[in-house]
Amino acid sequence: MKDFVMLDDLLAKLEKCHTQKDLDKFIKKHRDVQMIGDLIINVAEEKIKAGDYDTGILYILSVYESGYLDAYDDVTIYLRLAEYYIEKGDIEKGKDYLKHLCNETVDNYEEALEFRNLKPVWEKYKHLVQGCVNPPVSLDNEAVEEIPTSEKLLEELLEEVCSGGFDAYLSYHSKYFYETLRAAEKLKKKHTVKVLKRVAEKFPDRKVPVNSEITEYIIMDNELDFEKEDDYFYKKVEKELADL
Repeated sequence: MKDFVMLDDLLAKLEKCHTQKDLDKFIKKHRDVQMIGDLIINVAEEKIKAGDYDTGILYILSVYESGYLDAYDDVTIYLRLAEYYIEKGDIEKGKDYLKHLCNETVDNYEEALEFRNLKPVWEKYKHLVQGCVNPPVSLDNEAVEEIPTSEKLLEELLEEVCSGGFDAYLSYHSKYFYETLRAAEKLKKKHTVKVLKRVAEKFPDRKVPVNSEITEYIIMDNELDFEKEDDYFYKKVEKELADL
């Protein structure tokens, strides 16, 4: 009950913030409240749904500039601000935030947006900045790179997991995750195949991203835990791959 009273009190105080100065004071005073940034963002989105774009955008910008974002990041914030400014009618400001998204965040921002379930918003507005932003990097438009041999892929898997678990492996080698899985299938390493499939099942849509930055974001955002997969690897896979 106490938590609900505190939340109601915070929301009542937040409703009285109508200027940048008011919001700065509010955020500073309540900076120790868990997830205060996300609370303000949620209220901002409710304001925008009700048609109050000016207040909603003011709230989002204040939280973003204060650094008290919790579950939000640059990719999400830039696209949301672009969307809200465009819906408000300020097309140029919206285009500015689309440019920030494409030029200042991750290389493969389209994949990043897809994993945040924001791809439809991007598809709706991307025509506004086509030709004046960096194209998203993917395996199709990266410089052609020779894929390591099956043995080399499995050696890298063995080395990285043994030194730092699947967290370490995915941080550096998610680009070749599925090539490694196919290598294990090709060489009939059944325990390796099993554990790699179990790792993939932990990700949204059971798909490991190609981009390592996005992989790290998803692991952190979803608090993915590979302890069981690590244990299985040390008990079964390490021995299976020892004769490479």
